[in-house]
Amino acid sequence: MIATSAVFSQISLQKNISSCLSQLQEATLTLLEASSQLALIQNSIGKLEFSRELKKYQQNPKDVKEYLDLVHKYSECDPEEISALRES
Repeated sequence: MIATSAVFSQISLQKNISSCLSQLQEATLTLLEASSQLALIQNSIGKLEFSRELKKYQQNPKDVKEYLDLVHKYSECDPEEISALRES
């Protein structure tokens, strides 16, 4: 009787562990998707901020060093996109 009870207890515990692992896997996939989306959003925000700052310095080029620092800061942007932003 005790052995049977222990077996049922172990089966129940294995089901709980399996369920928890499944939930962890699902949560991990959700976090990975969210992380990917966040990276895209951050990249878009960076491009918008770069465009805004670039226009500001084009309208009032008060300090070339600040302008060059800005370009260096956003040097990870695609050069074609930077050119397109300058033309707009």
